[in-house]
Parts: sequence; C-alpha cells; structure tokens
Amino acid sequence: MSLSLESTRNTDNILIRIEDLKVAFFTHNATVKAVDGINLQIREGQTLGLVGESGCGKTVTALSIMHLVPSPPGKIEEGRIFYKQQDLLQVSREEMRKVRGNQISMIFQEPMSSLNPLFTIGDQIGEAIETHQKLSRKQSRERTIELLNLVGIPSAEQRFREYPHQLSGGMRQRAMIAMAISCEPELLIADEPTTALDVTIQAQILELLESLRQRLNMSILFITHDLGIIAEMADMVAVMYGGKIVEYTEVDKIFTNPRHPYTIGLLNCLPQMGTGEKGKKERLATIPGIVPSLTDLPSGCRFAERCYQVMEHCHREEPALKEIGEYHRVSCWRV
Repeated sequence: MSLSLESTRNTDNILIRIEDLKVAFFTHNATVKAVDGINLQIREGQTLGLVGESGCGKTVTALSIMHLVPSPPGKIEEGRIFYKQQDLLQVSREEMRKVRGNQISMIFQEPMSSLNPLFTIGDQIGEAIETHQKLSRKQSRERTIELLNLVGIPSAEQRFREYPHQLSGGMRQRAMIAMAISCEPELLIADEPTTALDVTIQAQILELLESLRQRLNMSILFITHDLGIIAEMADMVAVMYGGKIVEYTEVDKIFTNPRHPYTIGLLNCLPQMGTGEKGKKERLATIPGIVPSLTDLPSGCRFAERCYQVMEHCHREEPALKEIGEYHRVSCWRV
C-alpha cells in the first residue's frame, strides 16, 4: 500500500496528524521525558503500527491523543494533535468528551482492570451508546446485543447480563472491542490488545479487528512490541526508542529493508524456523545493553550505547528523522 508519510501536498485523507509532541512526567527527583518530539500521521482507513520495547512512549502517545495523560504527574509540554483540521490539544474538556469514545476510541491493555467489576457488560457498553448516540434504553440494549454478536461473543443476550469476572479473558477483550466500536469511531487505538491472550484467541482477535476495520472503514493505531503482529496488521510502521521515532515506513520495507540498527536488532530477535548445527536449536539473538533512563538521557543518539554500528559522532549529536527514500524515514547518522 503506497501511503505518504508527512506529505504537505495532500492532506485530504489524513485523519490524525501529530506534530512535535512532547510529554513529560514530573516526580520529586526527576523529569521523565516519556515522549520527546515525535511526528506521526494516520490516514483514513489505514492501520499504523507503533512498535518498540516497554517504556519507549507508545502508550503515552496514545493517551495523549485521547486527552488521558494523568495530570499530575504528566503534562503535554509541546506539540499539536490534529483530528482532521481540529487541534485536540486546544479543545475544551467538554468538546473532548464528545470526541472520546465517539470519533476516537481506545482498547486498553488489560480488560479486567479496564472494565468496571460492579456493572454488567451490557450496562458498560450501553452507557457509551446512550451518551453519544442518544438512543433509548431499549434501543441501546438492542444495539449492545448486536455488537456482542458482531465481535463473536456467543449467547450474547446472556452475556449482556453478566459481570466481567464471569467472562474468559478472550471474551472480556471482545467486550472491550464491542465497547470501543459501539459508536463506529473513525480511529480505533488498540494498545497491545492481545498481550494476555493465548495464541489461538490472539489470532481470532486480530482477525476480528481487521474485519471491523474493513467493514467500518476505520483507521487503527495498533500499539505492540510484537513485529509478527505488525506484519499481519499494519500498513505503515513507526519504530519508537527512548521516546523518539527512529524509523517510519511502509510495513513491507521494515521487513525487507530495515535501516535503523535498532529495527534490525528487533528483527534479529524474532524466532527463526529450523535448527542450528547438529540439530540443536539456535538461541534467540538479543540486543546488548539496556534502554537508557528517560530521566537521564545521553547526549547524541539514544541508541548509541547498544549500537553495533556506532561512530564517535553518534555520542555527540542526535540524528534527525530524515527521508532516505519514498515513504521511508530514519534517524541514524550511518544512513
């Protein structure tokens, strides 16, 4: 799929555009630069995969779009987040409540902690419908049961009356998806929605999300650390490291022509089929070193201490995210 990155020539079908977003968390002892000047865009009907290790800023980016960064201790210090032509960081709380859950929805990482244990599944899904769609109680119930059927929950009328603890992990995640799509949002943010699920249920959830994207013509921001899921789900991929975007391109190019050493390292960590010498299984590759602390970031490139291609200049100056070809940007002095 040929989709532009940061094109200023054609912005007609850009749904979300993030410009120079900086988010920090303030503690008694330090300032954590969770997101440090990122630029992203998502087009209508497109799935953008946001990938990277835990703590790199993926979830904070999603929470910023939703206006859900906890304050205090968090604060969006700079940047703009455009939903179509509207800067979401400039709208009032009341205006944002009309957008959140209606035009933009989010599936959170852990459904058991995201669903309220005191209310039935039907009540929780129905609340969003009644709030944004202005339907009657009866219409809301019918719509909720329709959604439970749509996301593949069996015996939907029975599940409508059940509480989160009565559902399996896979069904709770499906209920979260039903809640997120209840108002047919234009953007669905999926924050590692399959992390706690077994492989079979994971495949079903991914298939469900893709079918919903096509059926509703949604855009999806898919957050994960799993490049296998990225290969299956995404059109475009942004690789994050230490609060920065280090590579940004079409999904095929990430696997066929990765250019940033961190991206290459992530791909080398993927399990390989087959065996090594004398029939022994080869050990998984790893990226040496540790992720730098976001409270004490190094000067220069943030990946320099772990990079196998490091030069002296990498320690002195931070590389910009520069275009190296059609639909491909990389933040590396070697490229």
